[in-house]
Amino acid sequence: MAKTESSSGARDERPVKNWVGRYGELVRFVAKHDGMPREQPGGGTENRAESLLGGWTRYQRRRFAGGNLPSWQHALLEQIDGFSFDPHAELWNEQYELLARFQAAHGRVPSYRSQDQSERALGAWVHKQRHIYKRSQLPAGRVSALRKLLIKIV
Repeated sequence: MAKTESSSGARDERPVKNWVGRYGELVRFVAKHDGMPREQPGGGTENRAESLLGGWTRYQRRRFAGGNLPSWQHALLEQIDGFSFDPHAELWNEQYELLARFQAAHGRVPSYRSQDQSERALGAWVHKQRHIYKRSQLPAGRVSALRKLLIKIV
């Protein structure tokens, strides 16, 4: 496990112990709440603890993205059910898969005006993708993926 050197040259294991302690808190939180902590849940002592743990989790994602997360920490975080280093990308991919299944079943794009709640939610997601595209903020890979489904996004 990683250690840091103090000014006296001695190895300091506190950062590792602190990280392992926080990791343990995250594991317990996920087991108790069946989900990842939110960073801004609002109010209360328990919610403050959740918010701090959510912030720590976000920091681990940033460390990973920057190439600063040791492999042993990466491996431990990946073992947590529901943990993702890129939750936004995973959510997009899940919505895309729902869209592909909807289109295969119905032969059309879902409507955000539908009476069916799940179709309406998926239609709203498609509408949002079009809006993001019009603002030139939809990544090319996502544009290509949507076009593969013959979704007209402009």
